[in-house]
Amino acid sequence: MRQIRNSCLAGRQAKLEIRNIIVIIFVLFFMASCAKPLFEAKEREIGNYSKTYNADPNDVYDAITKALGNNGYSIVKENLDDGIVETGWRASTADSHYIPLFSRKDYGVNGAYYKLVFKIVPEGDRTKSNVEIVSCAKSLAATLMTSGKEEKKLLRKIQQYLRGSYIKVTNIGVVEE
Repeated sequence: MRQIRNSCLAGRQAKLEIRNIIVIIFVLFFMASCAKPLFEAKEREIGNYSKTYNADPNDVYDAITKALGNNGYSIVKENLDDGIVETGWRASTADSHYIPLFSRKDYGVNGAYYKLVFKIVPEGDRTKSNVEIVSCAKSLAATLMTSGKEEKKLLRKIQQYLRGSYIKVTNIGVVEE
């Protein structure tokens, strides 16, 4: 009787050991498969802003590089001949990007990154330059939008750097000389 009982116990233990090994293999396989990314964000344009300045393209280029440098942007690509300045990727901030959600703007997008591409286009006889800022983003949220705050701030900074050393303030407005 004892022999039968011992052989039954041995059979149960063998089944438990096999079951444990199968469970361990399954868990290891599952954990290894989760380490691979399922989705990858694609780069896409999410906004354009532009402004025309009364300055030649070289001065505008210098103002753009100063504005970017003083606001913590790194410049990864610049080509004065083509009029292109491109920043590196930055994480979105609480007020820089949003997702339109049920007729309201949901700020505080996490996991989104953006870069800015500046295009300088000379106008007329090179006394004016149009600057276009294209905002590009990488995010898993398909409806990510730019608030325009960063772009507008940089356009204002460019204007400040282009301001002449002397200005005349009148009742009509400001005249730069």
